[in-house]
Amino acid sequence: MLVSVSASGADLAAIRGGEKQKNSELGCQGVLLALSRLSGITRYLQPPEQTITSVSISPATVNLQVTQTQQFNAEVKGTGNYDTSVQWFVNGTSGGSTTVGTIVGGLYTAPAQPPNPVTVTVKAVASGDPTKFAAASATIRPVEAPTIVWNETELSPPGGNDGVGTEGPPGIALADDGI
Repeated sequence: MLVSVSASGADLAAIRGGEKQKNSELGCQGVLLALSRLSGITRYLQPPEQTITSVSISPATVNLQVTQTQQFNAEVKGTGNYDTSVQWFVNGTSGGSTTVGTIVGGLYTAPAQPPNPVTVTVKAVASGDPTKFAAASATIRPVEAPTIVWNETELSPPGGNDGVGTEGPPGIALADDGI
């Protein structure tokens, strides 16, 4: 905090017991004494308190597939000149792990395999006050293989060959389901 004081030579001389000195010779104690005498302040000026009041995180809930990423954002609110940075945790581990997913600067990367349980907690903790935090949940699921159903009425019966061609889409093998 910067404090600027302006006083006449007589006021400063009175503060220093009648000994006249230049402003540069007074130093910090002399300036605080001058402030005290000139304005009636009886205690030192203190900077405003730095208080963190809350932390919020968004999004609050996400559903992801393995290895997918999600950007989380945290906002720290407070009064005074407080630290707005956060530390990121996944299931209580700073930065996460390969088992539950990792997080750097709010960018979460889901693990290669779904964790057990499949829902993890992403937490943003205020660096200036670790008692203030916000949490979000991420549910991780495996990549599902698509199921293709093709209703072909002219497939051959099980073990037999009815001579009817059964061509499928390119890259997809057909199997006789026995029906």
